[in-house]
Amino acid sequence: MFGSDAGSPSHDQGRPPRRLRQVGRHGSRATATGSAHRPNRPVPSALWGGPGTRESDRSDWNQRDVSWRVLHSHTRWVLELRCTYGRRWQSSTLTLLRCCCVADLHIVLKFLRTWSQLYIGMVIEPPPVYNDNIQLTLPSDPQRCAYLKSKLPSLLTTTFPLDNFDHSLFFPYPVTRIDVHFTGAQVSALHEAVVRLAVGRNGSLTAIKAAMLTRQDALSAFFVTVANASYDTPVTRIHNVVNCRGFNPDVLPKDMVGNGLQYAATPPVVISPNIREMVLTYAVNIRVSLLEARNPQYVKDVLAVSGEEWYQPAQANRGHYVPPTPGEVIINSNYRHDWPSAHFGHPGTVRWQHPDAVPTDNYILMFPSNPVQTHNGEWYTDEGACEVTLKVKKGREDLFMAALKTVWIEVVGEELKTPRMDVYA
Repeated sequence: MFGSDAGSPSHDQGRPPRRLRQVGRHGSRATATGSAHRPNRPVPSALWGGPGTRESDRSDWNQRDVSWRVLHSHTRWVLELRCTYGRRWQSSTLTLLRCCCVADLHIVLKFLRTWSQLYIGMVIEPPPVYNDNIQLTLPSDPQRCAYLKSKLPSLLTTTFPLDNFDHSLFFPYPVTRIDVHFTGAQVSALHEAVVRLAVGRNGSLTAIKAAMLTRQDALSAFFVTVANASYDTPVTRIHNVVNCRGFNPDVLPKDMVGNGLQYAATPPVVISPNIREMVLTYAVNIRVSLLEARNPQYVKDVLAVSGEEWYQPAQANRGHYVPPTPGEVIINSNYRHDWPSAHFGHPGTVRWQHPDAVPTDNYILMFPSNPVQTHNGEWYTDEGACEVTLKVKKGREDLFMAALKTVWIEVVGEELKTPRMDVYA
């Protein structure tokens, strides 16, 4: 239903890229772009007008576009809402442009959900917290600072001049996008299999500790193990994007507005030729890094260190980007985000889309699966289902697809079919 554009190069947001091939038949279909269906209810007039709107009637597409500019800095708009109503399909699309300039996706979802609650007359959530007086200072211990800097991804330490740069920085090599669709049953089976591996690892993990491994840990570990087949260098460090609101309320309250993120880096991972051991090792190290990332003092210190890495280049008119990082990968998961809760009176029929915006093979995105409409017109939501998307270097698609089947059978077995894959040209 909602699009988010951070301003990075991406596919045409109105249409998904041409599909090259499809592997498997299970799992709900959710592309990276699209619209939400709102049958038999036009967009309310309150969303069509107001100061700062821009309207166009695109009769060739039989749709109507209205943009509502919300926030601006000096003479430049930094957040814009666009509403598109398709007369032919009786559906509407709400798009947020450049919202990552204002907040991360957690706050974007809160904004959309509150808007939805106001629209349908519900009691809205507690209002967000605004705090402009946060004081973060670097740790006084040089060793502590060095340790925290060693945990930062290259995204924070690699910059380019904003006034004169080579566009090839963002496209270092040709890539192919691959989407992998896990059904809810497949996610459950994968999680149970990884927990069993943890329990059986020579007694080094008790059943209680093994149970701490989450579905997200299992999905991330499985996917990185598969992706290794397409990498020149196996992954020895995983950076998970973490929402750190609430873990240290004095620094970031739970409902704090603005970007409240850190990158939780695993300890160095030892590569094993044993597939099951590799998946379990990744899962355990991911869990260790996330537990560290939730420590109140760690939250305060790492935000101070990473804040310097964001602030100083900005002062020097330099920007950040995702460079190639052999042996390292970033996972940005929104699997636990309850996007359908912003349904504007149409629960179960809302679909969320996100731009395909990172053109390197070291950035993995995860989302909950969208509901799908069945042949008889009813809508179905597969609880716990997950969509994963990444880029693979051109020519290595078959390596990735073969590895997914091999790792799945080795870890989960053959009782459930391999997750479906979509490969895009």
